[in-house]
This record gives sequence, C-alpha cells and structure tokens, in this order.
Amino acid sequence: MNRPKGSGDDAWEECVHRATAAMAVGRHAVNENCWDDVAIRDIIAVVLYSLHLREEKPVATVEWKSVLWHLRDDGRVSTLVRDVLPGANCNLGQGGENDDPVMQRWR
Repeated sequence: MNRPKGSGDDAWEECVHRATAAMAVGRHAVNENCWDDVAIRDIIAVVLYSLHLREEKPVATVEWKSVLWHLRDDGRVSTLVRDVLPGANCNLGQGGENDDPVMQRWR
C-alpha cells in the first residue's frame, strides 16, 4: 500500500475538503483561526485518509458510518492510523523534519 507522491497529496486535500464540508453542515464554516475547529477537522481528515488507504477506494466513496465508528473511540483512531499509515510510507515517528501534510496534522 505505497502512497505515490502527488496522488497522495491530492487524496489528502480531498479528505480535508470533505471533512471541512461535513463540519459546516448545520453550523458555520470552519474557522481556520480556531484551534478546536482545525483540530477536529484534521482528525476527521486523517481518519478519512486512513480508511481511503486501507479500503483502497476513492476518498469520495469512504462511508461516513465507518468514519464515525472510528471517531467514537480515540483508541480506534490511534489503532487505525498506526496500522495503516506506516504501510503508506508515512513516518509516525516524532523526530526530524517532515513535510508530509498528513503527518503534520497527526502530530
């Protein structure tokens, strides 16, 4: 499950867009200056991205019920990320510089 350069970035951007749109339903848009809004949006996006990779399906077809199931328990989120992202060439380590937007959000 290697993540090709370029296409992974496009999938990540689609995850952020989808998470942003989901948060805006029934409320105001995500405030990029509000830490809570950004953190919530990014956690949703990381779960979407991880499920997209694990299920090997387009981001748009990842079902919300699966995303929500993972989000109900922080342990499930951590397990999903630890199980999926390293196989997609994502470095979950804390050290060193990393320009990978997914890892920046996860950290």
